[in-house]
Amino acid sequence: MTFSEELTELLLKESEALEELKNITFKKTDALIEGNIKELELIVEKEERIINLTASLEIERENLLDNWGLKKDTPISDIIKSVPEGAEKLEKLKSEMIDNVKEIKEKNEFNRKLTLDSIEWIDFNVNLLSSFQTSSIYNKKDNEISQGNSIFDKKV
Repeated sequence: MTFSEELTELLLKESEALEELKNITFKKTDALIEGNIKELELIVEKEERIINLTASLEIERENLLDNWGLKKDTPISDIIKSVPEGAEKLEKLKSEMIDNVKEIKEKNEFNRKLTLDSIEWIDFNVNLLSSFQTSSIYNKKDNEISQGNSIFDKKV
């Protein structure tokens, strides 16, 4: 198998993993909006597996470059320029991967904002509930001062 064929095969696997990761980030958005924690947990587990797969494919790519006498950090653009055959397919894969990474980044930023908004909402509600207390009552019968019941004594 030629270098170009090996690289194309490996980049195709990476591209498929990125595509799956992109799809998962969209599912994560839906789970965050719906507040479906169980679904979110499953999505995060799946996301972690795909990220690990992508990392191992990246190591394979670095090893492939090293085996063919190239530096591990050689940009794909430089490789495409020097590959006589299969350059079009490599260019297409590169473009797909760049697009997927951009979409993943944008969606992850949106998911981060959704998460922060949810945390702020929870914090607001905890503050609201913890500040809601009834006044102290003097109990003549037992000569004791009792606090009114509150849901929370302290902010969590």
